[in-house]
Parts: sequence; C-alpha cells; structure tokens
Amino acid sequence: MDATARLHRAGYSPLRGRDAVRSFLAQHDTKARWEVMAAEVAQSADLGYTYGRIWAPGWSQAKDAAEFTGYYVHVWRKDARGQWKLVFHVTTEAPFDK
Repeated sequence: MDATARLHRAGYSPLRGRDAVRSFLAQHDTKARWEVMAAEVAQSADLGYTYGRIWAPGWSQAKDAAEFTGYYVHVWRKDARGQWKLVFHVTTEAPFDK
C-alpha cells in the first residue's frame, strides 16, 4: 500500500495514510469477499484501477442488513521500484441488490 493511500467508506470519515488504512482494514475486512469485475492499466503502465462487487458481514449501515453488499473501486500506482501500490479505496453500498 502506498504511504499516501486513502480509504473512503460510507459512515466513516475518509482515512489518510498507510497506517490509518491498514488499522481500519485489519478491524473491518477480515471476512470480506471481493469479485473483480474489471481492471485497466494506463498506456503509461504506471497507473491502473480495479472495480467490482464486495460482500462483507457487519459493514452495512442499514439496521436490518446482516451483510454489506456493494461495489468498490481501487486505484493503483507503480512506485519507484516498479511495484504496484494501492493508493485509493472506496466502497458504496448497493441497497437495490438486496
């Protein structure tokens, strides 16, 4: 994960920085299931994104929902060593899919 990573989740203030994001994910993403729907890389080969669906118990802001169902977007960037690093993570709940 990039040192400048950001995480955006409904119901939470945006998190900035690798340590804050890692701490949050360690507490909340232990049982999440991810399905990649698409992935693209820029012609420059140093920036890319993935998006897809996510299911996660306990994430939902709805009182009657046991599991969060939604979509995510990840933005990736290559660092100076040529390694892909996650720089942006956002999810949105999809109540219409329940």
